[in-house]
Amino acid sequence: MMELATDERGSMLPLLGGLVFVALVVVALAVDVARLHGAYVEVGLLADVASESGAAMIDEADVHDGRIALDADRAVQAVEAVVGTGSDQVEAEISAASLCVTITREHHTIALGVVGASTVDVSVRSCAEPIAG
Repeated sequence: MMELATDERGSMLPLLGGLVFVALVVVALAVDVARLHGAYVEVGLLADVASESGAAMIDEADVHDGRIALDADRAVQAVEAVVGTGSDQVEAEISAASLCVTITREHHTIALGVVGASTVDVSVRSCAEPIAG
């Protein structure tokens, strides 16, 4: 009669190795998603400050006539002063009554690069308008 093997030492080791690998992948993806969220928040705050700074540049001649309108040249200078000369792509749309700033930044990922997303474009648009008060 044959005896059954009852020695199972080490049989859980491959399973534990697989679980550790999966846990590391999940943690790496969570860190990448958190960094991506932080990049959106940072670019969003920068776009908000840039649009509000530009919208504060009103045309003083129009104010004396009782109208509120943006001074386009000063508004663009204010946006450029806030954003600076970094690698961000900045677009400003100016009308007489509002200013919209779109900032696009290239964000480099860590773990998402394994699945082909080594860079993600983070783009945020913020609009502001001057108000009387």
